[in-house]
Amino acid sequence: INLATNARAAIQERRPEEAKEITITSYPEGDWVVAEVSDTGKGIPEQIRKKIFEPFLTTKATGNGTGLGLSITCGLVRDFKGRIDVESTQDVGTTFKVRFPAYKEETGS
Repeated sequence: INLATNARAAIQERRPEEAKEITITSYPEGDWVVAEVSDTGKGIPEQIRKKIFEPFLTTKATGNGTGLGLSITCGLVRDFKGRIDVESTQDVGTTFKVRFPAYKEETGS
């Protein structure tokens, strides 16, 4: 939910005539299940992207965020033995990829 909320905030910063899209997809990838949240927002500058999962980092105006959302999201993903990655291009958009180990049913004799 946090990734979708952040994507919504990112696209709202675009000019009215610019594309405003959020895409959420999921698919299997080897031994992983992947969920992607992509937006056509302004993108995340590289210097911020390096710190994106640190607690209390926010690019939002005072009173519009605590800077804890991505830190908590990252912690939850890791607690479930997953990974979270971000790809972003300035003025094009951002994609977060969340990977979790795929469930494998144990077979017993």
